[in-house]
Amino acid sequence: MSGYRWICWMVWIGWLAVSCSRSDGPTPVPGEHSANVWIFEQMEEHYLYCDRFQTLTDTDYSLSSQAFFTSLLSTHPEDNDGKHPHPITGRDYFYSYMSAGQSTRTIGSNVFSYGLEVQLYEFDVDLALLRVLYVAHGSVAEEAGIRRGDWISEIGGEPVTSANYRRVQNGGGLTLTLGQRDYNASGQWEWCAGSPRTLTLSSATWIENSPVYEVAGPDQLGVPGVGYLAYHEFNSGPGGFSDKTFDNELKAAFATFKSQNVRELILDLRYNAGGYTECARLLGSLILPEDRLGEVFAINRYNAIRQKAGQSPQTEYFLRASEVAGANLNLSRVWVIIGMHTASASELLINALMPYMEVVTVGSTSEGKNVGMYEISSTQYGLSLYPVTFQSYNSLNESNYKNGFTPQYPLDELFTTRASYAAMKELGDPQELLLSYVLSFLQNSTVEGSQTTGTRSAVSSVSSGGTVPRGVGIASSIDDRPLKGMLEPMPAGF
Repeated sequence: MSGYRWICWMVWIGWLAVSCSRSDGPTPVPGEHSANVWIFEQMEEHYLYCDRFQTLTDTDYSLSSQAFFTSLLSTHPEDNDGKHPHPITGRDYFYSYMSAGQSTRTIGSNVFSYGLEVQLYEFDVDLALLRVLYVAHGSVAEEAGIRRGDWISEIGGEPVTSANYRRVQNGGGLTLTLGQRDYNASGQWEWCAGSPRTLTLSSATWIENSPVYEVAGPDQLGVPGVGYLAYHEFNSGPGGFSDKTFDNELKAAFATFKSQNVRELILDLRYNAGGYTECARLLGSLILPEDRLGEVFAINRYNAIRQKAGQSPQTEYFLRASEVAGANLNLSRVWVIIGMHTASASELLINALMPYMEVVTVGSTSEGKNVGMYEISSTQYGLSLYPVTFQSYNSLNESNYKNGFTPQYPLDELFTTRASYAAMKELGDPQELLLSYVLSFLQNSTVEGSQTTGTRSAVSSVSSGGTVPRGVGIASSIDDRPLKGMLEPMPAGF
């Protein structure tokens, strides 16, 4: 290589080294705080917003690894590493995270738990309650008789607070005070007859907690040609990404739908905070019009270093017909139930389907996370980093859901209706608030050819029917799931 070409080459390499660095970046002391040095090097190379690190000083290297990692994350208004501030808590909330040990998220739905998924509400300074969103099948909570919609007022004899609500996730034997609440004849919101009651949970156990939570066909729903799937997590199997147990359950569900001549699908993602993008690609391939199989699923764009090296963007494709085992439903429309917990891979799926078919959303506004990550781990330091590393676009180069998807048909089961504060029906029950909302349209439709048609005016409205207690949902057990986000393996060459 000539001297001139060598100089040009070194200049280009130097540009790559600084394109995602800060000119005022800290200079670590060799041999000291080596874990934080490793974190900084990985974030320089992989973080999507590496050109917008928060300002650090040399002394920041003495922070704990968690504090140092957080100090690097961007709060720039044009970026999307969380919400700044979070609309409910008012604090900075990041999507990027770090954990001690490697591959902590690959345990997926194989969790040690009582089997409760809950939402924490604060109504005033003297009243906080937990609402049971659903109960895992085969869990100790289900065996104890806890049901979706129960309000929990005490944990271990103490009132529910933001400091103790996580005790309902796992542990030893636990006493709960809970029951149903509704409106009395005077319009006051209070405990129903027979509530509250006190029960004791036995110790938490390991449960698989399959994301294929509830499957209902035309016979169960009472509407010909309609199927329902509550899918709570994009997880391939309890053993991690290489385990396809749950993927096979998903394929089996769609094979059943196909045998039942399902022509309209109601996909319930209201409690799905994300997971593996490969699972989202599979689910989309089972829904998609058959002649669109094999087309663009998502386009991932990485940071400036990857772009300069020709490694960005990277395109992913829907599966081919031979890869979905004849279970593709060949739909032209899908109904998706969404909510505040619908995020990441769930939103990725919605965005990916929109160029190819009608996607009708019902519920409340989703999270708004159009970015994803892959794991970066170190056996030396016992750390796993999950920084935001890419932004995802659909085949039309659209990624405009940073503020969430606003449903075409808004109906918030958690906050806005009198019915939502009364008894919640189980997921898959035709009388459940959001499912019945969609079914009311389909029941007033006619079947022509291979697709159900009708007028959207047939969707019945749900009245609040009176004063609704204004609880603020400040936290949820869904936030603590071991698997969430928009997760991919690190691309080859990275």
